Amino acid sequence: RRRVRPRAAGGGTGANHEVAGRVSVVSPSMSSRQHYHEQLWACFEAQTWEDKELIVVETFETSPSVFLQQKSKEDPRLVHICFQRPHGRDFSVGLKRDMTLHLASGSAVVNFDDDDIYAENYIAEMVSEMQEKGLVALTLSTWYNYIVPKQVCAYSEPEAWEPWDEDELEEVLYGYGFSYVHKRAFGLMFPYPDVEFAEDAPFLLTFKRVLGADKVGLRRDTKGICMHIVHRANSTGVDGESISHEVSRDELDKLAVASLPVFQQYLDMHATSWWEQLPFSTWRLGFLTPTQ
Repeated sequence: RRRVRPRAAGGGTGANHEVAGRVSVVSPSMSSRQHYHEQLWACFEAQTWEDKELIVVETFETSPSVFLQQKSKEDPRLVHICFQRPHGRDFSVGLKRDMTLHLASGSAVVNFDDDDIYAENYIAEMVSEMQEKGLVALTLSTWYNYIVPKQVCAYSEPEAWEPWDEDELEEVLYGYGFSYVHKRAFGLMFPYPDVEFAEDAPFLLTFKRVLGADKVGLRRDTKGICMHIVHRANSTGVDGESISHEVSRDELDKLAVASLPVFQQYLDMHATSWWEQLPFSTWRLGFLTPTQ
């Protein structure tokens, strides 16, 4: 049974403990994102990879996630660590990402952003490719987006965007943490910077610089194994997300992620516009789904 390990007598976090073949899905979160937690769990539970765990580090002002607290009592694969923080003094996203790596016990780490949706074969596809190619890290270089205010699916292909200089393109190709997969040991050696925004690119580019470009892979997502959700609360904002072309509903239905019940629920939810008038924090998956 997977629980947080007692602190070793000699001190430290216990980060030396690692289970070969186990994948640690890690996700930093906060109380304003609690309405995504059921979706996060559904994506984790759907994964076909057998030996897996979910590590969530959540900060809150008033109360932690009721859903994750209860789920952690029922399922030992979930490690949910909460910190109460005063308003304006939250931990940075980079720090929370680093905390998840110390709490993890898998040899491989897969980032799940709590608002994105991952197909059931996502871990299997990404981790297997990383292992087969002898990589230390892998990330998506093209991806699918669901743009909530526009209610459209769109495809992002940064290398086709103009103009780029080499440094700008590198920042984009390696700078979207929602699709990072890496060996945990190297994440502990080269941690995320303790910053609130844009913590991801420096992390993976350090891998590339120190370990070599041939050790950090890029994968084009042509199967739709991940759906990056673009909404008003994104760090880049809705207008900050560049797209290459829109995806038709017929194309969307053929993507791997489309077979997930949680994604179909998400589409049903956003098929109407009245939900946008509600306070963001009141939305819970399955609670306000409109009837047809």
